[in-house]
Amino acid sequence: MKKEIYTFMIMSYAGKPTRTFSISRFSLISILVSIILIFTSSATLATIKIWGSYKKQVRETRNVLEKYETLRNDFKRLQVELLGIKESCQGFKSVLGVEMELNTDKNKVSESESLGKGGPDESDITLDDLIAPDGITAELKQDMNFTMREALSLRSDIDGLLRSANSKLAKLSTIPSICPVWLGIGDDYVISSYFGMRASPFTGLPELHQGMDIPAPLGTPVIATADGTVIAIGQGGNIGNYIIIRHGDEYTTVYGHLYSTANGIYAGKKVKRYDIIGYVGSTGRSTGNHLHYEVRKSGQRINPSDFILP
Repeated sequence: MKKEIYTFMIMSYAGKPTRTFSISRFSLISILVSIILIFTSSATLATIKIWGSYKKQVRETRNVLEKYETLRNDFKRLQVELLGIKESCQGFKSVLGVEMELNTDKNKVSESESLGKGGPDESDITLDDLIAPDGITAELKQDMNFTMREALSLRSDIDGLLRSANSKLAKLSTIPSICPVWLGIGDDYVISSYFGMRASPFTGLPELHQGMDIPAPLGTPVIATADGTVIAIGQGGNIGNYIIIRHGDEYTTVYGHLYSTANGIYAGKKVKRYDIIGYVGSTGRSTGNHLHYEVRKSGQRINPSDFILP
C-alpha cells in the first residue's frame, strides 16, 4: 500500500527560491494531535491552578467570616454585660434616691438574645461572598463604636453613682443611729425612763422628760452616736457633767450625768461614730448611775429611741 505523502511549498515574493517539504499523512496527524494535547494540557493546568486559588480564597474567606462571627458574638455578650451592669447602677441609684436614665440602645443589644455560631459551608460561598470581609468590617467597627460609647457612658454612670454614694454615706454618718452606751457583745440596752411625759422619780408628779435614761455601771464608756464636732463640755444643774455634739447641719446630741469626760475630748474636737467621749456616772439630779441621752433635730428635742437601730 502506497504511503500518502503531502507536499508543502513555501513561496517568497521577495525573489527568494521556493522551498518545498513533504510529510506523510501519519506524521501530519501525529503533529496535529501533539499540538492539540499540548494546548489541552496547558488549559487544564491553568484551570486547575485557577480553581486551586479560588478554593484557597474560599477557605480564607470562610475563616475570616468565622472569626468575625466569633468576635461579633463576643461583642454582643459584652453589650449584654454592659446593659446588666448599667441596670445594676440604676438599682443602686434608686436605693440612693438618685435619678438616672439608661441611654442604652436596647433594640441593638436585643440581637444578642439568639447568638449564632459557626460559619458558612464552602458550598454556600459564591464569588460574591469573597468581598464579604470588606462589608463586615464596617459592621464590626459599628459594633465596636457602640460598645465604646456604652463603656464610656457606664463609666460616667459609675462615677456619678460613687459621688452620690459618698454624698449619701457622708450624710448618713451624721445621723445618730446607735446606742450611746458601750455594751458588751450580745448585751441589750435597757431604758429606765423614756422620752415624753413621766412621773418624776423625785416628786412623783407628772413631768416632761426630754430625753431617755439608759442605766449602766459606773465608768461604762459613752460613745458618739454619729460623726460630728464637740461644741460644749460642762457641768450644769440637773444633767450634771455633760457633752454636746453637733452632727452636720441638722442633728445635735446631748450626753448627761457623766462621771467624767474621756481623754482628748474638748470643745471643737471632731469625733467619729463609736468614739469614746466619756463615762457613765450619776452627777447632777440623779438617782443612780445612768446616761441621760437627748437627740435634737434643728433645735427641737425628739424621741432618741427612733435613732437607735436594732
